[in-house]
Amino acid sequence: MSDTWVIERVALITVAIVSVSLVLRLIYYHAKLRATTHYRNAYERFREATASDPANHSLYAELLEKQTEIVKLFKEAQLSPPKISYVEPAGYGYVHPTRVSSWDNLHHDSAELQLHNMHSFHRAMGYFRARRNETISPVFWIESLVNWPRLLLGFLGFNSEGAFAKFLQMIVWILKFAVGVLAVANSMNV
Repeated sequence: MSDTWVIERVALITVAIVSVSLVLRLIYYHAKLRATTHYRNAYERFREATASDPANHSLYAELLEKQTEIVKLFKEAQLSPPKISYVEPAGYGYVHPTRVSSWDNLHHDSAELQLHNMHSFHRAMGYFRARRNETISPVFWIESLVNWPRLLLGFLGFNSEGAFAKFLQMIVWILKFAVGVLAVANSMNV
């Protein structure tokens, strides 16, 4: 078995793994985008039903069933729940100011809450569309290849912007450069 045969097989396996991961990532983010769009359309139908007839809550139960999935999509899109100022009566002529999450109140017919929730839907759709589109961008893959140590640290839950991450990134770049120089020097000696 020659060295070129091993190198060819490793290259072929690497290309296959990268291709499969690219397709899977594309499918994953496209599915998330479709789900968010579907839920946004269902939420829009709920908004229209409550706007025309506030007593008509036929979509209320359907929305409550989907609320957990919707909030999960919002969190996956790295959004934080908008907080809305709210004043509730405390009795004896007093009021108690508080803040409520618009995501916890998806089913509420308040125009302000619904507006904030629609903003969350559109921001989540933009996030998933951007992740899907960057999958087919060569610039994204080049950046990922260059910055893989930082990405790996972030994936593992460590600070990917700290001094250790920058130091690790620098060491990897130096090693990559040294391996490249050695490979060129070795090919010139042959």
